[in-house]
Amino acid sequence: MGNVGMKLKTTEALTNQMHLHCNKDENYWMADACDELNVRVKLMGFAASNRRHVIRASGLELFLEIVQLWEDDEIVIKPAFKALLGIIQEPGAIEHLLEMGGREVIDKTLNHFKDDPTIKADGTKIMYALLGKGAAVAMKDVKRVTKQIQYTVPLGVAQTIMIEDKKVRPETRAHTKSVHAHQDTQTHSYGLTKEKRRTASVVAPGQRREYTGSPS
Repeated sequence: MGNVGMKLKTTEALTNQMHLHCNKDENYWMADACDELNVRVKLMGFAASNRRHVIRASGLELFLEIVQLWEDDEIVIKPAFKALLGIIQEPGAIEHLLEMGGREVIDKTLNHFKDDPTIKADGTKIMYALLGKGAAVAMKDVKRVTKQIQYTVPLGVAQTIMIEDKKVRPETRAHTKSVHAHQDTQTHSYGLTKEKRRTASVVAPGQRREYTGSPS
C-alpha cells in the first residue's frame, strides 16, 4: 500500500489494518505505519482526538503485540516506541497498559537495545511513566483499603485494637490495680448492712458484742 495510502486512511482505520499486518515479514510496512501514527498522535490540534481513535481500535494492545513480535528488530521498535510515547499521553492509557503487563514487555525489549541511544531514551521515558503511575495507583489502593477498614471494623473491635496496640505505662498499671482493689473492697462491703459492717469491723472471731445504739 505504501506510505501514501496510509495517509489517506483515518486513524482508526489505519490502526485496524495494522492488526492484520502483525507478522515478522512485514516489518518495513509496520515501521511506516508506526511512523504515520506517531505524527498523528502529536499533531497540533488533532493529537488528543487521534490518540482516542487509536485506543478505541485497541491500539494499546496492538503496540504491545508489535513490541513483543519485533522485540529485537530496531527497524520496528524505534518508530513503535515513539508512537507509543505519544499515545500514552491520553488519560487512562498508562493504567490500561499496566493492567496488560506493559511494564514487563517494555523492560524486556529495552534489554535488547542497551547500546541504541534513541530506543533507550524513548523506552526509558515510557518506563518512567509506567513506574510512576504504578506507584500512584498502588498508593490509591492502600488509601482505599485503609478507609474501608476504618469504616467497616466495629467500634468495639477498633477500640480493642487501639488499646492492645499501645504499651501500658507502669504508672497506668499501678493505678489500674489500685482501682480494681478498691472495687473489690466495695463489692464485699456492700453485701452487709451499715450496722453489721460496724460490728464486723471490731468484733474478733468467737467474740460477741452488744449493740450500743443507733449510729449517729
